[in-house]
Amino acid sequence: MFRQPASTFQSYRRQFPVVTGILAVQLIVFVVMTASGGTTNPEVLVRFGAKVNDLIDQGQWWRLVTPILIHIGLIHLLFNSFALYIFGPTAEWLFGRFRFFLFYGLAGFGGNVASYWFNPYSVSAGASGAIYGLFGMYVYLYWRAKRLVDPDVGKGIVALVVINLLLSFSHGIDLAAHLGGLITGFILTPVFMRHARQRL
Repeated sequence: MFRQPASTFQSYRRQFPVVTGILAVQLIVFVVMTASGGTTNPEVLVRFGAKVNDLIDQGQWWRLVTPILIHIGLIHLLFNSFALYIFGPTAEWLFGRFRFFLFYGLAGFGGNVASYWFNPYSVSAGASGAIYGLFGMYVYLYWRAKRLVDPDVGKGIVALVVINLLLSFSHGIDLAAHLGGLITGFILTPVFMRHARQRL
């Protein structure tokens, strides 16, 4: 069931417009932030909507959503963009465009809520919660819908998730956001699959 990215950019954009749109928007945000003082500058991060618990407590609830499109440094952007490029097409094909957009956003939101609860003292941003939501989808499919996932692919993705979670214990990585996104994606997958049976 794993959907390989299309061979050309034009065909990829046509088949997976939501994934392409998200990639484009987060690249534009990164360029604008860089021109505004740098994506690792705390003041710039706060200005563009990074997660800051004190500001959320003051009513700036959108900071549980906007961090999905913000990245701290080029490596952060490249890693999450590559993961979305590789793993996003299957979700967009399986759920459909609108439901994929909703799934991705809710997984990112779930990651940010977990970060708000369990990592309250840091300024954080990134699509990692949403990316881990995609990982949660694959873990669910491998566990409960094996007919839809090649066994080798499923084992590889589970191993990738475990390795990345272990790396998340490194300094400066928001483990809570990763786990929140993973759990949210896992829980949402069967809900969204009920509306996608015509694609199976």
